[in-house]
Amino acid sequence: MNKIMVELFSASHCSRCVKAKEQVQALVAKINKENDTVELIYREVDIVENIEYCVQLGVIGTPSIAINSVLAFNQIPSLAALTVAITSASLPSEHCKGSL
Repeated sequence: MNKIMVELFSASHCSRCVKAKEQVQALVAKINKENDTVELIYREVDIVENIEYCVQLGVIGTPSIAINSVLAFNQIPSLAALTVAITSASLPSEHCKGSL
C-alpha cells in the first residue's frame, strides 16, 4: 500500500486553520475509506514549534499544506484541487510529470 503524508501547517492564532483542519481531516478520512491502494497519513505541524522545517519547505503563511514533505499549497486550496494533488502524489513518479 502506498503511503502519503498530508501535512497541515498551522498556528494557534490562525482562525482559518481551524476550518482548514476540519476540511483536510475529513478529506483524508474519506480518501482512506474509499481507496484501498493508498493510505493517507495526516499530520498537523505548528509553525512556531517547527520553524526550521517550515523554512526548509518554504512555508510563508498559514494554513499551508505539504504532501510527502513537499509544499503543495501556501493557502488552503479547494477540496477538488487538494484531491487532485493527493491523487497525483499516489501515482508512480513517471505519471506525475508536470504536476505539483
